[in-house]
Amino acid sequence: MIQLRDVSYVRLGSPDLQSAENFASACLGLQVAERGKKDLYLRSDERAHSLCYSEGDPRNQTVGFEVEKGPARQAKGLARYR
Repeated sequence: MIQLRDVSYVRLGSPDLQSAENFASACLGLQVAERGKKDLYLRSDERAHSLCYSEGDPRNQTVGFEVEKGPARQAKGLARYR
């Protein structure tokens, strides 16, 4: 079994970046790390960002996980993800 250590980042599509920023700041307590024309990066700790909203369809979602090193990772073909 693969052991998850942490959620590294989340990327979510949003049709309204300003509303997404308001929610993430007021409700989640995140800080804006960087704001681009079509992307909004937010941080919750020392990492560059932990949440990114990208202008677009809310069904577009990506999650990055940190996993334990070891034999299970090798067996599942996850060795290439470092």
